[in-house]
Amino acid sequence: MQISFVAVMLTVSILASRTLAQAQPSTKDRQIRITKEFIAAYNHQNFDRMNDVFLRRTDLSDEERTTIRQGIVSQFSALYKEYGKATVTSVDAETLNTIVLKLVYRKDPRENMSLIFVFDDSCIVQGFGFTDPDFVFPVATRTKPDRKVARRQVRELDKLLATIVTDQHFNGAVLAIDRGTTIYKKCFGRTNVTEETSLNDSSLFELASCSKQFTAMAIMILAEQGKLNYTDSLQRFIPELPYRNITIENLLTHTSGLPDYMELFAEHWDRRRFATNADVIELLKTHSPPLLFQPGAKFRYSNTGYALLSSIIERASGSDYATCLHELIFKPCGMRNSRVYNTRRSKGETLRNYAFGYTYSDSLEKYVLPDSTSEHGYVTYLDAITGDGCVNSTIDDLERWEAALQNNVLVSRETLSRAYTSSILTSGKESRYGYGVFLQNRPHAEFTVYHSGSWPGYKTFILRFPRLRSALAILSNNDYPNVVWLGNRIARILAEEHAYKR
Repeated sequence: MQISFVAVMLTVSILASRTLAQAQPSTKDRQIRITKEFIAAYNHQNFDRMNDVFLRRTDLSDEERTTIRQGIVSQFSALYKEYGKATVTSVDAETLNTIVLKLVYRKDPRENMSLIFVFDDSCIVQGFGFTDPDFVFPVATRTKPDRKVARRQVRELDKLLATIVTDQHFNGAVLAIDRGTTIYKKCFGRTNVTEETSLNDSSLFELASCSKQFTAMAIMILAEQGKLNYTDSLQRFIPELPYRNITIENLLTHTSGLPDYMELFAEHWDRRRFATNADVIELLKTHSPPLLFQPGAKFRYSNTGYALLSSIIERASGSDYATCLHELIFKPCGMRNSRVYNTRRSKGETLRNYAFGYTYSDSLEKYVLPDSTSEHGYVTYLDAITGDGCVNSTIDDLERWEAALQNNVLVSRETLSRAYTSSILTSGKESRYGYGVFLQNRPHAEFTVYHSGSWPGYKTFILRFPRLRSALAILSNNDYPNVVWLGNRIARILAEEHAYKR
């Protein structure tokens, strides 16, 4: 249900890809040339030229063209300001329709990003996105709180957030925990544009794909209770599905090969109806789309896998997903306001102090609920699906969540260590994904656990340094596009000995 994936995407449409073997060299060369031209334009801050890559298309509406232009200026001007010019270090043509550029930035070569372009068969760009940067933080020697350092960190955080709120219109909440001590917890902006109510520590945000770590935790708890095993097959709990050799661990680590259910619903669903997890299972059963690869062979981010994990949790526990998370996670952690909230549209349920998620409408020149825009129509009919999203929480409760993880309140240290271990593909390569979280584990760098989330109106990011007992959380309810970038800046302040400065 969530759009975050590994990349923060400005995707217009993604077409089915053919294998590289089918590509003509001239086609591939042209695609590579276009992507390199895009980076050259970026290095000269020529946004019009960057935008021209998309405007060659004839099937874009005026609203889509405006969205693309706004996205390019917002995303890439912030990148240029922060990192400077980019050097292309490698080009991978994974399929006929997909080109991946590996970028290294002049100002901070420690952070590599990959820019992904998707083409149609006529070499017209259909969409692009850039993956989360490699979070490579130097190993910290300080493992205990330091009041003097904390005061310096707070000054740097205040300075950073003041700029972000003013220049980039950030609306949301920020939490920073250093060596087990909360040093920063502030809210900026409104919960409701119409009523102009201010956000506070108890304002409830949709976590989007950051919800996956809660789904994974419920699976881990049930495994410790003996109600399931990581090696159990999908068919043990959902026998009506035709897919064999998929394990619960494949679902947890995005190595199942299952296609994304959002595309299935876009093609086959009556959009006047609210879909549920039972409908996800029914569509997979009825249409039986083939696996994208054999389970365990590749990593491919899968919302489908986590929607199915929600159903497995229900069948293994005997409780519905929302009740299960409340009893197994929220209640033991003291997360008093957190809940699964998938009934605002389907049942008209309203919550007190809810941070409504807004997107900006260029035509109206104001922030609006995504429900009112045609391009975000799926937020209505996919609103009730759980597992990959729909966990709602507050900045206060996420502080309690981090404390519970640090103190092994929910599962043993051994279980959490397993969750923080990269899955190994059949090729022997690491996927850099554990149970509900991405992992960065490199020599001479701080071990990092993180995840981002995106759903129309919301952008979220959670990062932690387990060894340092440090963490951060960012919640935005106005589609702030640079949440991962902001998280990276905050993380550097937490990871390094002194407040981070370039």
